[in-house]
Amino acid sequence: MTDQSYSEAIRFARQALDIDASYAQAAALIAFIRAMEVTQGWTRPDETGIAEMTDFARRAIQYGKDDPDALWMASLGIGRSGDMKTAASVVARVLWLNSNSAHAWMMKGFIHACQNQPKPAFDALERAMRLSPLDPLDYFFAWCLGLAAFEEGQYERAIEWADRSLRDEPFYLAALRIKVAACSLLGRPTEAHLALTRMLELNPGLTTANYTAYALRFNAPEVVMAVAEGLRKGGSPKNDRDSSSRCDTRR
Repeated sequence: MTDQSYSEAIRFARQALDIDASYAQAAALIAFIRAMEVTQGWTRPDETGIAEMTDFARRAIQYGKDDPDALWMASLGIGRSGDMKTAASVVARVLWLNSNSAHAWMMKGFIHACQNQPKPAFDALERAMRLSPLDPLDYFFAWCLGLAAFEEGQYERAIEWADRSLRDEPFYLAALRIKVAACSLLGRPTEAHLALTRMLELNPGLTTANYTAYALRFNAPEVVMAVAEGLRKGGSPKNDRDSSSRCDTRR
């Protein structure tokens, strides 16, 4: 999980689409990667970037309507653009095509977690992990479970899931963000500071303001505000100016 590897993957996917413009999995992969790049802070969630992500996701849905792998990847791009209703319907189609798609159950859990529905999120994600216990995307499963636990106020459990996610993918900023927020709200400033320091090492430009602006597209407002409060308590820069000052101080 690096910006260079993601850029290389997109380059190859574009080459595939140059050969066959209807290749749904290549279009879906671009949508999926663009969504992850924004999560990592490697690209800004501006309207141009969101439009490109959505365009590739919709192209994948158009040409891959019977391809479960294309559809579940496309559902992340659609969901992260803010259209959770369409994302949910796409996931429902995947499960109709293949009821044992671990990644579809993962996305179902993600959608429920984003809508502040922790119980069905737990159910879907635990099913995903039973179907694919050694999945390469286990870090995403674990992060979603951490978010659902955070929503229930189970901060200890949220930290445990965030740590599991980070063991599988140490660069995953979404898991670090949940860990910072949960540790802060539990009154563990030292742990929160260590996680925040790691977050800012990976991406010094991350702020509470840019997290909030993007997350409100697809997350329930009360969830975003709770995470943002935890980030503020943990010392996260509020905006770009605060972030710049923090970086200057480190130097």
